[in-house]
Amino acid sequence: MATAEGFGRIWAGLVAQYPMAFRDVSPDILKHTFAQYARLTADIPDLHLEAAALNHVTNCKWFPTVSELRDEAYSLMNANQLSAEEAWGRATQLVSRGGDDSDPLIREAVRIMGWSHIRMRLEEDEHVNRAHFFRIYETLRKREKNAVMMLPEVRSIAARLSARTGRDEYLRLPKEQPQAD
Repeated sequence: MATAEGFGRIWAGLVAQYPMAFRDVSPDILKHTFAQYARLTADIPDLHLEAAALNHVTNCKWFPTVSELRDEAYSLMNANQLSAEEAWGRATQLVSRGGDDSDPLIREAVRIMGWSHIRMRLEEDEHVNRAHFFRIYETLRKREKNAVMMLPEVRSIAARLSARTGRDEYLRLPKEQPQAD
């Protein structure tokens, strides 16, 4: 998780790279802006946030929004995530050899489609199955990204609302995992 010292260093680097960003901003507004950025990125480890900020600085001429920093941090942390095409290749191997895959999204996409359905239709309707798998896999990836990027405060509120309405199945939150800096 981000430390106050780490975030201060990252913020100073961003402000140094974008000197015009806060040119006409009052010190009070700047103080509140700093506090909001710190609060809204507090769940991202310093190392990942710093990498996101550096990547943003090298690719964008405007000061980053919180959303851009969070999205960039997620992308960097998940740089090795399979494309839908790669996942389809592994899924067809999985189904044809009858094994298991270490990627939970592939396993879930195959489960949703149904092993037997894929096996029976692999050759005759491969293009249809492939398109269907792509849609399922991309939906699962998007759902996972949304859950991971959700602020802890929002996650807590969503969990309480979900418990109150009894609709836990619609709130798919990731299990808390310790993240190394």
